[in-house]
Amino acid sequence: MNESLKLFEEIVGSQFHNLFVDSLEEYSDIDLKVALEKVVCSSMRNSGNYSLVLRLLNGTYNERTNKKTCLWTSIILKLYVSCKESRDATQLLAILGVLAKSAYTSEESRKIFGCNYVKNILEIISKNCYTPSNNLAALRLMVILLQFYPEYSVQSSGIVKDFVSQFMDSPNHNVMESAAKCYHHLLSISKNGSSRIAVKDLWKAYQGGLLDMLQTLSDSFLGVLNAPVIEPINCEPLNIPILQLCDDPIKRISQVFIRFKNVAVYFIVTLREPFLSEKPVNTNKIFGIIKGALNVVHLFTNRKKTIIGMMRNLLLPEFYFILLQILKALMITLKSDLRKNYKQIWMILGDMLKLSTHKIVIEQKKTYMRLNGKIYDVITLWCKIVNQGSRSDLLIDLMLKDMQDISSTLSKILNSKICSSGTDLETIVQELICSKQKCIFEVLNSSPNNVNYDITKTIVANVLTAFSGMYDLSLNKYNYECRTDFVSNLFSMFTANIYLDPSTAEIFVNTLRHIPLTDQRIEDHTRYALMMLHLESCIHPQKNNLKSSIEIDLGIGFPMLEDISIKSNYEDINKMNVKSTRDITQPGDDIYI
Repeated sequence: MNESLKLFEEIVGSQFHNLFVDSLEEYSDIDLKVALEKVVCSSMRNSGNYSLVLRLLNGTYNERTNKKTCLWTSIILKLYVSCKESRDATQLLAILGVLAKSAYTSEESRKIFGCNYVKNILEIISKNCYTPSNNLAALRLMVILLQFYPEYSVQSSGIVKDFVSQFMDSPNHNVMESAAKCYHHLLSISKNGSSRIAVKDLWKAYQGGLLDMLQTLSDSFLGVLNAPVIEPINCEPLNIPILQLCDDPIKRISQVFIRFKNVAVYFIVTLREPFLSEKPVNTNKIFGIIKGALNVVHLFTNRKKTIIGMMRNLLLPEFYFILLQILKALMITLKSDLRKNYKQIWMILGDMLKLSTHKIVIEQKKTYMRLNGKIYDVITLWCKIVNQGSRSDLLIDLMLKDMQDISSTLSKILNSKICSSGTDLETIVQELICSKQKCIFEVLNSSPNNVNYDITKTIVANVLTAFSGMYDLSLNKYNYECRTDFVSNLFSMFTANIYLDPSTAEIFVNTLRHIPLTDQRIEDHTRYALMMLHLESCIHPQKNNLKSSIEIDLGIGFPMLEDISIKSNYEDINKMNVKSTRDITQPGDDIYI
């Protein structure tokens, strides 16, 4: 045995191994695969090595370690059963997850692991009497086993369902996401799902159960429904228990909100995760739930103030955010198949913008500032996904008014004493401004042929007015990302189908010219200078309108233009197929994915 390996073994056996392992990994004469075997064996005597086992397993997989998987699984499982410390139990569950993934890499080891260990592991970790382990760690291990070993998990599906159902009202988002993944994978291994058709129908029923529960909980939260209980839902494999509501208004609204939030997580996860068959998504039902909730909120101002009403108002920003997350998941899942629903999407986003902007301008609430930024992020996503078919022109007027209203409010906040440098409020304001600028960029690039002259002129004027002042020395609080986003918007306006009169063009160029003065990064000075050379070469003051016809070399490194080469060819743009912007008839209830 060489001296390095001997030293390694001595360190591994000590209680200070974490102090040295980073440096020891750099020694080429230490075979970490051999060391791993020694560490696993020594772990039976020294529980402090579990974190080292996990680290070595994650970094040293090969065929040799794969052959040891079953042996190590037996050792770790025995250690878990006899474990007394929650921290050690959590690490042991993580190790079992790594071993399960390791065994999956070959058909032979997968079969051995599945036949000999999956059922046993699921039964053991479902019984809390064995060890005080972290429930999140147990759920994550269940997700791995259900995903990679579905046929070996069938016998334990009932135990898993019982275990997962107890977390229905957990306030922990990570716990709920793992529980939702467990239910989603249980759909695939249900005994009733023996064929592709049966599995598809099972998912459709599962979706229906979740949407019905979301509707009920939304109505209860908003005060439309005033029942003393929320009835249970049982549809294979879903088991949502009855919710007995408290008389205390604070507890009552909290109970309903937490369950609404958790059921939304269940739905978002099953919508997002891959499935054995196509998924018939009921888009009309989803839009109905979101629009119905937004319509009810408009009535709040006329209601008499009550304790439960005040509590509801405190939770409303997060309630809106959950609805927004559902819409976002729908966009990501259905992508361009959702373009026929563009009117419904813009109606929802427009209503959310109005609600959040009103709260920002009137009450300057931070929670609504965060929400407003997230709404603009979703608009940005929609424009990216559908591009020319996004019909962003339908919301441009509202977006411009929204930006005008908020920009003055944000400027007042940034100049006030309550928003000193480095505060949470300043960060929120900066994030909101970045979200708005990125949204403008995507709107301009996704629908240049939909925007008429008056609107484009208004966009330019509003963007310059709202954002160019942010780079004055007196307001030099904005970070590099803000400046980069602003330059991207200016460049997008210049290269899109937008006409600039001479006075606006002068402001345009001067703004771009002076931005680097507030930036200390030399590399960014170079980028801006190169961009200026291109812009100045295209401007003709003698003409009443200006447009570019330049090709951009990606080697120059323009911000926000990593993946595409931009070329202004307005004749080609105007000849584009009008299919992307025409009205499309409303869809049926389902879209298959």
